[in-house]
Amino acid sequence: MFTMEITRLIERCRQGDAEALGELYKAYAKKMKGVCRRYISDDQDINDVLNDAFVIIFTSFDKLRDDRKAEAWMMSITRNVASKYKDHL
Repeated sequence: MFTMEITRLIERCRQGDAEALGELYKAYAKKMKGVCRRYISDDQDINDVLNDAFVIIFTSFDKLRDDRKAEAWMMSITRNVASKYKDHL
């Protein structure tokens, strides 16, 4: 996804646009699942962690300081959630 597109999408998410949240999920879920797979092998656990990560992302847009770094920010959140999950297995 191009930087300008993600910037517009993030702004719509900040405004509470449910459709934009769905678009963001569709755009990044596969890539973020790959991050989860580095830490967790069970598919159901991966889906649970992915959902937890998206909840944090969707409720934390106010903490994203540079929309151009949104992908790295989302991956970092996903990595942290997956790592914490793995540590508690």
